[in-house]
Amino acid sequence: MTIERKPKVSLYALLARDALVGVVFRRGPSKQVLLLLWRIDTDQFYEWQWFKGCNYERRCDLSPSGDRLIYFAA
Repeated sequence: MTIERKPKVSLYALLARDALVGVVFRRGPSKQVLLLLWRIDTDQFYEWQWFKGCNYERRCDLSPSGDRLIYFAA
């Protein structure tokens, strides 16, 4: 009997203070991070970009209007 390991995926979200948008960081598999744009009013997600490397989600921030994202990556 073989045990099949599934890739580990984690999610982290930032919401804009003055707009109905957010950014979701989807980490996994391995060191790949997918940035998703989240339209809260319609509850739709749009694929933004893939990043291969180490991204520190807790050091990221989204502007109040939701049009600027700053992130710390290596």
